[in-house]
Order: sequence, then C-alpha cells, then structure tokens
Amino acid sequence: MPLVAWSVLVYAAALIVALSGNAAQRLAVGALALLAAAAATYVGRRVAATVSAIAAGAVLIASAIAVSESRCTTNLAAGHEWHAEVESDAAVGDVAHVRVSANGCGSRATLLVSHGRAHAGDRVRVRGRATADPRGLFIEDVHLDSAVRASVLLRARAAAGARIDRIFGVDAGMVRALVIADMSAIEPAQRDRYADAGLVHMLSVSGLHVGIIALALELLGAALRLPRTPV
Repeated sequence: MPLVAWSVLVYAAALIVALSGNAAQRLAVGALALLAAAAATYVGRRVAATVSAIAAGAVLIASAIAVSESRCTTNLAAGHEWHAEVESDAAVGDVAHVRVSANGCGSRATLLVSHGRAHAGDRVRVRGRATADPRGLFIEDVHLDSAVRASVLLRARAAAGARIDRIFGVDAGMVRALVIADMSAIEPAQRDRYADAGLVHMLSVSGLHVGIIALALELLGAALRLPRTPV
C-alpha cells in the first residue's frame, strides 16, 4: 500500500481514538506512537517510523482540541451574554439548540427560552444563566433579541436539517450528526452509550474526517486493484 494511504489511515484512526478518550488515554496513545516511531527509526523501518510519527502528531492535535474546548466551555459558562446561531425556530417555552460564542470561544448550547423568538438560520443575542456539563452548555431564563438573518450558508444548513427531519423521521438525529455535524437531536441515552464505548466523536463526524476516510478507502481500493463500480 502506498505511504500516503498508510499515512491517511493512521492519521484518521489516531485522531478518532484520541478524541474519543480522556487525557490519560491520549497520553498513553501518544507515548506508544512516539516509542513506535523511535523503535522503527532505530531498525531502519522508514515507512513504519513515518506513520507512527503521524499518529503521534494526530494525538497532539486531538489533545490541543480537547484542552481548547474545555477551556472555552468554562469561560462561556462564566458569562451572561453570548451571540448564537439558531438552528431551528425558537419561541417562548421552547428548548432550542444553538452554537453560542463570546470572547473568541464557541460551544454547543441548549437554551430554555423565556423571552423573545428567532427563526432557523438567525443570529441572535442570548442573555441568561449558564451551566456547563460534558454535553456543552445549558442556558436557562433565556432572552433572545437583536435577531438578524444570518449568512446563506447557515440558512442552507438549517434548511438541510429540516429536510433531513422530514425524510428520515426517527433516524433523523443520527443523520443530522453525520451529515451536518448537529448532535442536538440525538437522545441523551443514546449519546451516553456512545460515550461509554469511547465512540462519542463518531456521532459528529465532520466533512474533513469523512473526506479523509473516503480518500483512504479509495487509495486502499486502488492498491488492491478493486474496480470502481461493482461487477
């Protein structure tokens, strides 16, 4: 198999494993990857050394992402006002799922709306009381105001989510997570089962990860001389 295929496969696998584990697990995986790289270099296995070093780099990237997300969630929970992108219509009494941002940080958030309203694809100012948990922020006594229509891309994402809901019904939550990286519709019990199995990040596969895996599969198929279409 070509080196680039091995590199893509190992990078994707190491990134997913590291993002799915805790800090101790990431440290263990990174140490093993570095030891493997050193051992392979010592015995002259350049390909093995290269892919092991790539795995170690993926673990470092995942660690940086995890630390940044934790710090941002803590900082956001300490505030009382945020900007948000609304993913579905929200009115008084609704539970809305949004992405909030403030001071350069962003996080998923669940809102319990007390005042105001907004439409899917709007950008709004959110005021309320926030608490943080492993799933993100929960903000209660929410006031929504200063709603403006957002970018075409955000409105298109909201429209795509609504269409997914119509087409896939009870399976829409999983499809939303895998297609538009929206985990808000997944039942907490189902998400907890994935978290217990260390696979929670598989529920929010990004386009980048899908592209990496698709490229890896295409390279693997080419190396095995598989036909592009079923025979």
